[in-house]
Amino acid sequence: MKLLLTSSGLDTEMLRGKFLELVGKPASDIRLLFVPTAANVQRDKSYLERNKSDLVEIGINRENIIDCDLDKDFHDIDFSGMDVIFVAGGNTFYLLDRVRKMGFDEKIKEMVDGGVTYIGISAGSILVGPDVGVALPFDPNDYGVEDHTGLNLTDKVVAPHYNRKD
Repeated sequence: MKLLLTSSGLDTEMLRGKFLELVGKPASDIRLLFVPTAANVQRDKSYLERNKSDLVEIGINRENIIDCDLDKDFHDIDFSGMDVIFVAGGNTFYLLDRVRKMGFDEKIKEMVDGGVTYIGISAGSILVGPDVGVALPFDPNDYGVEDHTGLNLTDKVVAPHYNRKD
C-alpha cells in the first residue's frame, strides 16, 4: 500500500520527490484521479488550482489529471490505468459523507489494493485513518455524519494540522 498523507499537498521538493518515488514512473506518464469534493463546501477553493499547478510543475501532463467530483456522476470515468488517486482538502465530514453515499470508499480501497498510490491533503489524509473525529476542532460536522469511522487504510489517526492553534 502506497500512501502519502500531507497537510497542504506537494508543496516542497522533499514531498515531490517522495511522490515520484512512490509512483515509480516518469511524471509525464502518470495518470492521476483528482478528487476535489471536500472543497465543494468551502468558500475559497483557490487551493485546488494550486494543487493542480503543483502536479503540472512536477511534470504531470494536465490532460492526465482526471477530475472526479463525488457530487456528480463519476461512473463514466475509466479508472483502469490510473497511477494515483489524489484526494484534496476541505471539509472532512462532507468528504466522508460523499465517499460513503457514492460508494467511493470501496473504489478507493480497490484502487489502493491494486497498487494505485493514494495522495491525501488535509481532509483527504484524515479520511484514510480509523477515525476522522480528529477534524472536529477545525471542520464543522454540518452533514449529519454520526459514524466517524474512516477508511482504515492505516491504523493511525491522521492529524495533518496538529500544530495549528485551533
